[in-house]
Amino acid sequence: MDVLDLNNLQRTPEQVAEFIGETKPGYVGFSVKSATFATAVELFNTLRARYPEITYIFGGPHITLSEPSVVDDHPGAIFIKGDAEYTLRDFVTRHSQGGRDFTDIPGVMYRDEAGVVRSSDPKAHARQDLDTLPLPDFSTFDSRDKLTLYPLLTSRGCPYKCTYCSVPAISGSKWVYRSAESIVTELDHVKKTLGLDRFVMVDDNFTLHKRRTESVCQAIIDRGYDFIWSCGNGIRADRIWPDTAALMFKAGCREVAFGIESMDPAVFAGLIKGEEIEDIRNGISIVQSAGIRVTGFFMIGLPTSTYKKDLRTLARARRIGLDNYFFGLTVPYPGTAMWDWAQANATFLMPWQNTYHISEVFRDGLERVKVDPVFETPEYRADERRKMFKIAQASKTRVKANAMRAIDRSLRKSPDQPLVVLRSSRRTSVFDICAQVSPDSPHVLVWKGNGTFLDQMDDNVRGAYTVIQVPGEGQYSTADADNPLFERLAGAVVVIDIPTGAADLYQNVVDFARALKPSKLVAFHGADCEYLPLDNQKLAARFKAIRPRPEVPQPELCDSELPLPVLPAGSFIKLTKVA
Repeated sequence: MDVLDLNNLQRTPEQVAEFIGETKPGYVGFSVKSATFATAVELFNTLRARYPEITYIFGGPHITLSEPSVVDDHPGAIFIKGDAEYTLRDFVTRHSQGGRDFTDIPGVMYRDEAGVVRSSDPKAHARQDLDTLPLPDFSTFDSRDKLTLYPLLTSRGCPYKCTYCSVPAISGSKWVYRSAESIVTELDHVKKTLGLDRFVMVDDNFTLHKRRTESVCQAIIDRGYDFIWSCGNGIRADRIWPDTAALMFKAGCREVAFGIESMDPAVFAGLIKGEEIEDIRNGISIVQSAGIRVTGFFMIGLPTSTYKKDLRTLARARRIGLDNYFFGLTVPYPGTAMWDWAQANATFLMPWQNTYHISEVFRDGLERVKVDPVFETPEYRADERRKMFKIAQASKTRVKANAMRAIDRSLRKSPDQPLVVLRSSRRTSVFDICAQVSPDSPHVLVWKGNGTFLDQMDDNVRGAYTVIQVPGEGQYSTADADNPLFERLAGAVVVIDIPTGAADLYQNVVDFARALKPSKLVAFHGADCEYLPLDNQKLAARFKAIRPRPEVPQPELCDSELPLPVLPAGSFIKLTKVA
């Protein structure tokens, strides 16, 4: 089997056709999301006109969500819904032996020889024991030598009922997961065969089960891996705990995402997420206090939202201390409650298949993707949705610029003094931002304890600072400031990083910073910043302290512990030659 990874390597339809003419496969498969379906269909039409003898198969999330009418819209193809590992195997085995009746194979959708559309329920092939699946084989990918980030899937399914989410319709509402041993076996394979040191958890619910999450992290630590990884698809803000986050950081996690969607209480409540806005704030605090960056995902134009409500959400997104955020245009997907709402309350402006919910990641090669609203409502017109999207895009640049301007204004008031940055958390974004401010002025980086973070810093950023290491071990204290090393820093602008909600954990840092006798004390939280009064002892009141997170009942799991990750999401072509 050969895999043309059109998600990461661009090829024209003509180049694909030439490759197929050379390899002469018996089957060509397209794995597609909604955003890549139009491109895949265009390629399918090109190939089928040239090679009608080949059997063409479509699979992936989009097909699982599609209605049987997709068979009429794109005749001459086979469609596979749901988990396809065994469905695809069973179909190809029977078809290659001359069979043409597939009604008993779960998940196959096709037009039979009598012209009748057949569609079987894919649930019978849904995997309950994911550990029994083989490891993915990237040796067949034409992008193998280009891979820098390995996609690792450790669980499937979601028991929650978020109105906008199609995951339960695609992967099922029961959460099934892999064993820690299965996961580290795959990571061993990644090291040996691909030589990669970075991966992304593509799970929709990596932290859903506390003990299971910690067992995976501990297994990674016990193996002595040096992987750096992230939870790019997101985790739930109410399913993260301080000790879990600390263990994730120790195991190499450096970034997670939260699906926040809206900061308007009424809009948020209508999404039936099963969590509160306060859980979002608390989750950000927990994760950032562990040294992990947090990205927030938001949706423009949710049910009952308006232009003004989304503007307020943007303002609040900037204030809650996220390291990064993305705003995408809402897309209703079949099989969700939002789809039913949109049918009754919205006017569709284009087919839902022709857009992409994470609009900011629009890339070359997805020409069919429209960064434009798929629907409008009387209270939230299409032009307002477009305007909101542009404002959200521009705001990300402004946040960083505003922070830099605030520091620059402070430096102008103390032109002969250095900019002093305390290493007050494990995050490094503050060093990057400060290094760009007044590059000809002296910058000082102050830190205490042991660590190799200096070796991991970008050389250009590292070169912007003179480094002072505070003698001794443990945390900063006011006594540390009573040192001749710091006498020349009096009157300087001092910058500290305080993850939102963790002020109570960083009071000693603030006390040390004040003991340096700065002219200004600037606190970063996320990419934003604010001045702290030099004589203020009420810092904790500025930020909400982390709430104790109680143990809650664990979700229902499958009977057997633990999978193999599916191949990376996106659009790629599988070519299988049948003897």
